[in-house]
Amino acid sequence: MKVLLTISLLFLNFFVDAQNKDVKNWLNQNSINLEKVNVNEEFRIDGNLLSQEFRNAKIFGFGEATHHNKEFFDLKSIFFKYLLLNQGVKIFVLEESFGATHYINEYINGKGSNLRNLIKDLRQHIWKTEEMYTLIEWMKNYNCYQPSNNRIYFYGNDCMFNYRLASIIKEKLQECKIATDEQQNEVLEYFSTEIFSLKDYSSFDNSTISQARKLVSTIKSNSNANSDLIMVVESFSNYLDFLVNPTQITRDKCMATLIEKIHEKSGGKIFIWAHNEHIKKTSLFKENVPSMGNLLSKKYSSNYYSMGFEFGIGTLLGYNQKEKKWENNVLNEPVKNSNSEFLFTAEPEVFYFDFNIAKLNLSMKNFIEQKRDYVVIGGYGFNPKYVKFQIASEKYSEMYDGLIYVKKLTRSTPLQ
Repeated sequence: MKVLLTISLLFLNFFVDAQNKDVKNWLNQNSINLEKVNVNEEFRIDGNLLSQEFRNAKIFGFGEATHHNKEFFDLKSIFFKYLLLNQGVKIFVLEESFGATHYINEYINGKGSNLRNLIKDLRQHIWKTEEMYTLIEWMKNYNCYQPSNNRIYFYGNDCMFNYRLASIIKEKLQECKIATDEQQNEVLEYFSTEIFSLKDYSSFDNSTISQARKLVSTIKSNSNANSDLIMVVESFSNYLDFLVNPTQITRDKCMATLIEKIHEKSGGKIFIWAHNEHIKKTSLFKENVPSMGNLLSKKYSSNYYSMGFEFGIGTLLGYNQKEKKWENNVLNEPVKNSNSEFLFTAEPEVFYFDFNIAKLNLSMKNFIEQKRDYVVIGGYGFNPKYVKFQIASEKYSEMYDGLIYVKKLTRSTPLQ
């Protein structure tokens, strides 16, 4: 019996080693090598290397395995430009407040003059980088030479913030020549203050939510309301939902809903920049509730393309809760027994592979459809002491349509 067991284990190990070798060979020979791609140069690629699903998609979710690293910023900038110039993707959506991105949208369309201040006004510190500044400047320069129907538009779809929403609603109401009564003005004045949670607002009255929802309904039903007004009111409505029920299920549902509204309004193709957890097609890691990408995938099917990101080693930002400060943490080797550890053995330093193309190879198909470990690093960054709490296990084939892998990460550059 022991002999049979030993033979079985040897055979299994031989089979696994052979499959792993085939996977590495396929990646070395068939993945798209991104090592020498420069963010300041136009990205060119043979369209035959891209799957039909990638070329036909209308909504692209581009993730990131951690929020604070230069390579992910640069690669997403490169792919956004490629999709803009080659596939007509004109709408850029960031995991950020609608109110803060509204003025960035105006900036790239010729209004406003101080981009650094606008980026400093973003509610998420993770986007306040020189890499984001460079991308937005590129967008503005692009728009300068385009007719209005061919310009880039910039939106935020995160519902956690009411930053500037009330003032934007007031502006748009005036533009649409829609009058408001005293009670409606009181609601807008009430929400002019930035409110992060009901607990933080001592004078909160539940009836205020009812009045705010009534205001939303009234504006949306007004025949003079244009699409810009409707969009900010939708964002305000999503914020109210989150304020009342501040959970991840509410957040991702509202993020997906606003993408749907933007798509309905424009009919255009959309590029979403967010964390892997939001753009993947499965459920959120800890909460086990549908992600934004899950909801978009169900609604748009193959018209939604999810691009995951992973990495091997590098310098990662993390928040030290004990000392209440941000600090750099160095990961010197990939996390053991993870996807990252295996992909780290491939030859290219940076590469992309599409799952629909990869599945044509049996070993790759088996690899993608196996349940494997990966690392989840959220807004508080990476702390080597707590790695075991940041490991999830899923099948690539269910999470994404493609993956970009970076062997070594460096820190993004803080905005000056």
